[in-house]
Amino acid sequence: MERRWEDEGLDGLKDRSSAPLHCPTITHPQVVEKIIHLRQHYH
Repeated sequence: MERRWEDEGLDGLKDRSSAPLHCPTITHPQVVEKIIHLRQHYH
């Protein structure tokens, strides 16, 4: 936190989300669509 204070001043002390900015293991939307299509037609 001290580093944030030095780098950003008062704004560096504000609460911030710990959620990741992106999810590298997310399934590509086209793959999801294909899975849904296959399940609807062959399940």
